[in-house]
Amino acid sequence: MLQDHPADRLAAEQSRRRLLGTRIVGLLVAAVMVGIILSAVNRDYDESEVYAVANNAAYELERTPVQGLGVTVFDVEKAVSVGNRGDGGRFPRDVWAKVRLRDAGSDPRGADRYELTNSDGDHPVCMVVWFDRDLSDESAQFASVSVERGAC
Repeated sequence: MLQDHPADRLAAEQSRRRLLGTRIVGLLVAAVMVGIILSAVNRDYDESEVYAVANNAAYELERTPVQGLGVTVFDVEKAVSVGNRGDGGRFPRDVWAKVRLRDAGSDPRGADRYELTNSDGDHPVCMVVWFDRDLSDESAQFASVSVERGAC
């Protein structure tokens, strides 16, 4: 047998140790990479990202004909989802994992206000949605939307 010689046994043992060391280093590198990726994915939105989500939703709302007598929170939710759908770009497939929306009531003009924040409730952005349906006009009607930094 080849392994009866002490030099062969020593070479086999050294080979096993090198392979084990290489595996350990590989696992450590993989663990670090997974940690970096997870921290980047789980990072909460900053002010500019929340503002961008609101702007994308406003763009979508202004280009979607209003069904019914007014714009509802469900219309705004849909605009946030459609306007920020993930395509491998800046925003995730499920924007709701990073953003919160709340109905902030009406302003003195009668416009509806909706507040967007990141998932921690930080960096508020106010969307003001104005829609006044003309019942005598049967053509498609659209809302006007403004986005303002800060709470509503």
